[in-house]
Amino acid sequence: TLNDYLGTRPACSTADIDGPDLVLTYTATSAEAVQIVFDKPTSTRWTALVSTATCGDIATLDDCVSEFTATTMALDVNLAAGETAYIYLADTTSGANPLDNPVGVTVNATSCATAPAPMVTSLVPGHMGSVVTLSPELEATFDIPVRDDTGVVTLTGSMGSMASYDLSTSPPEVSFDTAGTTMTITPGVSFLAGEVLTVSWTGLLAQTCDVPAPSPAWVVNLPTPSCSPGVGGMVGTGLTRFAGAPSTSEFYVAADSSPTGYVYVGGLSELYRIPKAGGAAEDVEALAGLTTQLGYGMVISGLEIFLLDNVTTGTTGRIYRISTDGGATWLIEDYATFATAPNDDFVSSVVYGGRIYMATHDSVDTEIWSVPVGGVAPVAATLELTVAGERSCSGLTRDDTNYYLACGTNERLVRVPVGGGTPTLITDAYDMSGSANSLFGADLDADGTFDTLYLQTWYEEIYYVCDPAGAAPFTSLMVSTGGSSSNYGMGFDPVANALWTFDDDTDEFIRIQ
Repeated sequence: TLNDYLGTRPACSTADIDGPDLVLTYTATSAEAVQIVFDKPTSTRWTALVSTATCGDIATLDDCVSEFTATTMALDVNLAAGETAYIYLADTTSGANPLDNPVGVTVNATSCATAPAPMVTSLVPGHMGSVVTLSPELEATFDIPVRDDTGVVTLTGSMGSMASYDLSTSPPEVSFDTAGTTMTITPGVSFLAGEVLTVSWTGLLAQTCDVPAPSPAWVVNLPTPSCSPGVGGMVGTGLTRFAGAPSTSEFYVAADSSPTGYVYVGGLSELYRIPKAGGAAEDVEALAGLTTQLGYGMVISGLEIFLLDNVTTGTTGRIYRISTDGGATWLIEDYATFATAPNDDFVSSVVYGGRIYMATHDSVDTEIWSVPVGGVAPVAATLELTVAGERSCSGLTRDDTNYYLACGTNERLVRVPVGGGTPTLITDAYDMSGSANSLFGADLDADGTFDTLYLQTWYEEIYYVCDPAGAAPFTSLMVSTGGSSSNYGMGFDPVANALWTFDDDTDEFIRIQ
């Protein structure tokens, strides 16, 4: 009649405990894998826990289950000879039925005396295989299920790189399928070019009887790309954080070209900036008297600062110039007129050759328009190109030969000849956003063609592309600044050769250099 053991809703349940609890025990006579199955009414949520800790201690659990729809629910625990499991059961506030009286319980015990060890049946890539990225996804498949909460997975590079993941801490870099037989490792770091990577684990156990899984021979050969972060003029991977400002609608980050200038962050309802050296944030929206001009994009050309409004119709109100002196003073100029209405709003832009190029966003075909910088408003906009079939493109840059677009639909990074033509896929390996991606190019040898691209999608990760105009571009993770999603915006500082992003979890600017 009392609820004196399982009084607090455990993490596995979505409903609070209701009514009395039951505590049962099971003591193994030999080493066993034990499954406790409860019969229960449908459309009623029960919750059950099992622990080998002291009776009444529900802080340390071996398993937890909460079920609403099914007519049974099961707990699993591995026990040594003579070890006792304590099982806690209670009804919840979800559903009208209380605990059954009597409660039906079935115990299925399997001897561990002859339990097999989990053996690897396949490795991707295979032993001594090669990959095309410095941050490869690795996959191991076992013949029987393994536990996802014990063991340490280690990646060791031949040149000194190392990454280690303790499964007891639920690292996001290691995941398991629902069957528990396939382990996927997504490192979240970039290893050194040309390294030989050894993958191993210790303490990885079978779900049944906790039998250790042997670590097989697994060596992976990493590529040697034509470019590398921090080498030959590329931006490096060092991170420096600066106190920022609250920006709840952060979609873009931009840096000006002054060594003592500013870096900006903004979106649909806010715009802030801080000095590049760090310092107090300024509310640009208030300083400039902005009202409806804020959108998904910002572009800076010398001392001129422009905003892309999220206007989807009409031939005006698409791009605003808000300063001509680097933000020392402010104005609001509707900067351009369009002979015909662009087919959607502008989200991405780039300055090249004295013009601002802007790509429309969520239309069947992407249009690229341009306007001159330094003009007397309103200037006439020019339709440069229509890219057929590429949609939700929110990252844009260009060199002498190609436009480069990061497009959310089908998650494609493509290049398109400046004079028009069929888009060429560079990569579709990254989880791009349909709202905002950031893309910058670097011509490291001043030949008019980009040697490197820097890409940020909607994760706190930056990727790079070597030889994006070539026949076989190389892509890889460059740096992770946190790993969570729904983080947008990356700016490039051409003076410091640095990238800037904004962490909307900590409200900090991050310089990558």
